[in-house]
Amino acid sequence: MHTIRLREPWQCEWTRAANPTDTTRIARYHRYFHRPSGLLDQQPVTLTLVSTRLVTSAAQLRHGSELDNDSVFLPRQIILCALLLNSQPLQLEEQTSHSNTSSQLSVRIDSALEPYNLLEIDCEFPASEPAMLDGSISPEAPPALADWAEVRIEIDD
Repeated sequence: MHTIRLREPWQCEWTRAANPTDTTRIARYHRYFHRPSGLLDQQPVTLTLVSTRLVTSAAQLRHGSELDNDSVFLPRQIILCALLLNSQPLQLEEQTSHSNTSSQLSVRIDSALEPYNLLEIDCEFPASEPAMLDGSISPEAPPALADWAEVRIEIDD
């Protein structure tokens, strides 16, 4: 398997104006990338997100788990609202490793790849994020994607 990590440059912005009464805020991360060269027809290509904080719905928040107590600090979860490739929604499969708390979200993208691609990730952040402290949501940029997730393209050989 060949792995391409989609690191910087990720662009990010809040998707709606700040409202001090909101307890959450949605951020959009987006990045352009070229179709990997040398791909064969029907060669499997998977987009994978790995994170200890990312969940796909509010129902998956880990409140009440054995790690959610006063003796252990857990960062708040980030909810994945949407994942789009070239404006088309992608449906992820989630796999949680039992050896650690990371979630791995993946989806096949070989049939959706174009010569030049746009990947968009919409996430909901709790108001307690460092960029949103002091009683109101900061107009500053959302937390850097690299601070809470890794995005990669995996090509089967």
